Amino acid sequence: MTYCIHQSNAVVVYRIVFLLSSFLASCVFVFLAVHFINLHGHFSMDRDLESVQKVHAFVVPRVGGVGIAIAVALTLIIDALWYRSGSYTQSLVLLACSLPAFLSGLVEDLTKRVSPLVRLITSMIVALLACIGTVVGHVGLS
Repeated sequence: MTYCIHQSNAVVVYRIVFLLSSFLASCVFVFLAVHFINLHGHFSMDRDLESVQKVHAFVVPRVGGVGIAIAVALTLIIDALWYRSGSYTQSLVLLACSLPAFLSGLVEDLTKRVSPLVRLITSMIVALLACIGTVVGHVGLS
């Protein structure tokens, strides 16, 4: 038996615009991070090329994920404000829950003083919060 999902053209166009806007926002923020490397390079570049897990042959920036995180946050917020579907609150809950993991990774990128254990525990707590937040919102317990 074949199942076919029919969507209106407006929904398809919206999803394409949503994905393209996320991609373009990510490109813009990553471009800005690279363009203004002279402003933040003294604390965001990884100059350690001799450690065990290092694979780069030259100095590289450690903050590439910031542009991607900003793009994801902006598109989720724009989606919540513009589209107002039933799942926008779950998107915002996931965004809020992911903030501690992102910040612990960013602090580690900038200071190189956050241990892998701390980042792992932070990610585990974030995952637990995300599960609780989305389940509570989905079941309607809020």
